Amino acid sequence: MGPTAAMPRSNFQALFRPSTDIYEEVSEGRQFDALYFSMLVFGCLIALLGLLLNSPAVIIGAMLISPLMGPILSCGLAMTLADGKLARKAGRNLGLSIVETILIAAIAAWLSPLKDVTPEILARTNPNLMDLLVAFFSGAAGTLALCSKRPVFTIVPGVAIATAVMPPLATIGYGISTRQWHVASGASMLFVTNLASIVVSADIGFLMVGIRRAVAPMPHEERRWWVRHRMAISWAILALLSIPLIKTLINAADQRKVRNEIRSTLAQKLNHPGTSRLDEVNVQMGSDLVSAEATVQTAKLILPNEENQIEQELSRRLGRKVVLHLDQIQLATAPSPAVAVPVGRDYVGGGKIRPPLEEAKLSPAEMLEKIRTSARNELGPILRAAGVDDFDLVSVAGQQNGELVIQLRGVYHDEVAAPDAWRVICAAVAQKLKLPVRLAATMFLPQSKIQWIQYRATNVHPASSEFRKAQRALAAWKKQGLEHEFIARSDADAKLFSRRVEYLESRLGPGLNLPDGEAIAAVPDSAPANSVGVAAAQSIEITSAPATVGAPVTTSTPVSK
Repeated sequence: MGPTAAMPRSNFQALFRPSTDIYEEVSEGRQFDALYFSMLVFGCLIALLGLLLNSPAVIIGAMLISPLMGPILSCGLAMTLADGKLARKAGRNLGLSIVETILIAAIAAWLSPLKDVTPEILARTNPNLMDLLVAFFSGAAGTLALCSKRPVFTIVPGVAIATAVMPPLATIGYGISTRQWHVASGASMLFVTNLASIVVSADIGFLMVGIRRAVAPMPHEERRWWVRHRMAISWAILALLSIPLIKTLINAADQRKVRNEIRSTLAQKLNHPGTSRLDEVNVQMGSDLVSAEATVQTAKLILPNEENQIEQELSRRLGRKVVLHLDQIQLATAPSPAVAVPVGRDYVGGGKIRPPLEEAKLSPAEMLEKIRTSARNELGPILRAAGVDDFDLVSVAGQQNGELVIQLRGVYHDEVAAPDAWRVICAAVAQKLKLPVRLAATMFLPQSKIQWIQYRATNVHPASSEFRKAQRALAAWKKQGLEHEFIARSDADAKLFSRRVEYLESRLGPGLNLPDGEAIAAVPDSAPANSVGVAAAQSIEITSAPATVGAPVTTSTPVSK
C-alpha cells in the first residue's frame, strides 16, 4: 500500500520530493543484498576495533559506513502508511541485520587478543534520557534529509554519527563473547532506545512532509486494533523506556553533584596560601560508599586525626559514608649558611661576575615521582633476592620524628619470606637512604595459588564442594601464619561481589579489608567468570633499628603519605 498520490501541499511540504518518489526509494532501495551485507560486516568490524582500541575516530568511521539507517527508516515509513508488506520487509531486514551484526562482533571479539573493557565500551552501557532525545531528534533530521529536494551530503553523515546504532550492537557482541552480561545488557538498552526513538521520530517526519496512507478500503489484516492505534502504542513504548532512563539521568546528576561537593570541600579545607595547596582529586562512587583520593602539597604534615575530621565533614555534607585518602607532598629544606658571593670584574665580558642561577624547582608531581623512583630503585634488587616477583609502592611518607614510612604490596615468586628476611630488608633500605625506616608490606602468594570459588548464576551461597575447597586452602595458609583477602575480576558485579564476600566472611573469617586496588596485582583474564577469589597474604611491619642508620638527615626531597 503506497501513499496518496495527490494531496494539497503546504509551502513547507513543497521543499520535499513527491511522496511516491520517497516511498519508492525507501521500499526498493534498501534491499538486503551482497553489497548491504558487506557494508554491514565492515561497519561492525570497524566499530568493534574502535571500541577495543578506545578510538573515537575509528568508531565515527564505523557509524558512517553502517547501512542500518535504511531498514530503520523503512520501519518508520511502514508505520506512517500502515503498510503491512513494507513493515514485514523492513522488519525482516532489520532483524537479520541485528542478529548478524551481534554474531559477527561476538566472533571477532572472541578471536581478538584485546578483551579489556575500555572507556568507549563503558560509555555505551549506561544510557540515560539524553540518549533518547538525541536519537529522537536525529531520526527526525535524517527523515527530513531523506525527503528533501536539496543535496543533503552534509546532513546525512551528521545524522549517522548522532544516532550511532552500530557501536551499541558491536558492544552487545563483545559483552556476549566475553561473558560480561552487564555490558551486553546496558548496550542492548541503548540500542533499543535508539531504535524506538528513530522509528517514532521518522514516523512524525514523514507525516510532516505530507506522506499519508492511501484512501482505500483497509484489508482485513490492517483493521486490527494495533494497526489503528500504532502511534499511541509507539509513544507508550517510548514512555516505558523513559522510566529507567530518567532514573539513570538522575543518578548521573547526583554523582556529579557529589564529586563537585567533595572537590569544593577539600579545596576549602586544604587550600591555605603559603602552607598547603590541593593539587588533584579523584572520586569513585559506589552503591553506598564514596571513595576520594586527593594529592596535597603541604609544608606541615596533615595528621591522621585531621584527615579523619575532613572525612567526617564530607560524610556529614553528603549524607553517606566517605573514605578519604590523602597523598601528601611534604617539603623539608635544611637551612644552609649564607655564603658571600664574590663579585669581581669579568675583563673579557666587560661586566660583573654573576652568581650561578638557581636550579629549576620540580613540580609536586615530579618530586613525588622522584622519591618513589628512588625508593623503588633501592628496594628492587633487595626484594628480588628475597623471592618477591613483583611489587608496587603504595605510599612513601615522612614523619615528624624523621622516620620514613614505606608502604608496599607485592607478589612472591613462590615461597613466603621469613620475618628475619624482612628485618634485613628494612635495615638495608635504611642504610641506603640514611634514614630510619618503618616498612609496612602486604605480600601475596603467586596468582597460581589463588583459590577461586565459583558460583551459579547470581547465587550468594556457593556450592558445598566449592566452599570446602576454600576451607582447606585457608587451613593450610593459617598454618604458615598467612592471612587471606577476597578478590574479584575487574568485570565482576560490585554489589553481588560484596554480598558474596559478606557471606564468606561470616563463615571463613574476615579478610584483610584492604582499600580498592591494593589487594593484588591485576587479576588475570583467565580467572573463572562468576567467581570470588581467595588469595593468601602476609602482613609485615618492621622498623629499622636506630643503630643501622646515622643521625637523621634533613633533605629537600618530597615525601607523600
